[in-house]
Amino acid sequence: MELIVTEDKKTSEFTRLLKFAPGTKTTNILTHECWEEVYIIEGGLICDNQVFTKGIVAVQPSGMNHGPFKVPVSALTYEIHYRRS
Repeated sequence: MELIVTEDKKTSEFTRLLKFAPGTKTTNILTHECWEEVYIIEGGLICDNQVFTKGIVAVQPSGMNHGPFKVPVSALTYEIHYRRS
């Protein structure tokens, strides 16, 4: 489930809620042209062999590779994608 909260199509900046079902596994590695901040609201996920659980904030600077993801239980995240000047 994905719910876009705000979006600026000109800059590709957005905030969203993203829910992962239990057992979700991705295979792709992501790289964004913007900064990404992800707050884990509930559940948890594993990315790059690091465990992120409820209450953790992960920050990926522009150009940083991250992924794939594994979601053993489930996860609800709040993501902010923005450009830094």
